[in-house]
This record gives sequence, structure tokens and C-alpha cells, in this order.
Amino acid sequence: MLVNIMEKIVDEIYEDILETHEINFCDCPKCREDVKAIVLNEITPKYVSTDKGLAISKAEMMEVQLRIDILDKIVKAIIKVGKSL
Repeated sequence: MLVNIMEKIVDEIYEDILETHEINFCDCPKCREDVKAIVLNEITPKYVSTDKGLAISKAEMMEVQLRIDILDKIVKAIIKVGKSL
């Protein structure tokens, strides 16, 4: 099992944004994937290969500043994708 933990973090934060904020944005699978692709191309990947590595890395990724940086990138990506519609 090879997992990019950053993809999981982006997924979690993206879901939080959609659930907690009223955003006028297309949430179809294509737009969702476009947003994720933009964000994941802008951040450094972090791969793990075991469940233990996944748990440890996920705990490390809970750092507040990292989450704020990813949140900022997601919002910018939503705006960018929204403008292209």
C-alpha cells in the first residue's frame, strides 16, 4: 500500500469547507478533481507504505499552519476552477 498522505489531508479539509461554508461552487466530480489536482500539484507529496506510517504521518500533518496553508490553496483553487466554468 502506497499512500500520499497529503491527498488524504486535502480531501479532509476540502470536505470540511464544503460542509461548513456556503460556497457557490459546482461540486460535480470533475470540478472536485480539478480543485484537488491544482492543490496537490502545489504541495509536496508525503508517501507512506504502512498503516503505522499512515497514522504517524497523519498525526504530524495535524499541524495548524500546514492545515491553514492547504485551506488557502483549496480556496484559491475553487476560485480558479469556478472562473473557468
